[in-house]
Amino acid sequence: MPAAPATTRWRSLLLPLPHDRLPERVVRCLIGLSLFGFGISCFLTAELGVAPWDVFHQGLERKTGIPIGIIIEITGVFILLLWIPLRERVGLGTLLNAIQIGLVVFLIGD
Repeated sequence: MPAAPATTRWRSLLLPLPHDRLPERVVRCLIGLSLFGFGISCFLTAELGVAPWDVFHQGLERKTGIPIGIIIEITGVFILLLWIPLRERVGLGTLLNAIQIGLVVFLIGD
């Protein structure tokens, strides 16, 4: 069988995965969220300015002395708690988002 063209292979990497491939979806989610955390850490270290949420996190870090990675996690969990009265369903990706980015920023942080 001939090899698939390069564009087809790249397209298959970028398309959403079916629901029955949960382990691969979770791994991709963790890799993506880790890259977000790495990017935030780079901006914080370089002092180039950060996104609005991260400015909020920086302010809390400066006022409380708690590391910014922990602040990101606390904020994420707090926002998820606000979903309870709205009766919103929290998916696995949302939970990973609340924890993974802050964890990576904490581990990479200076």
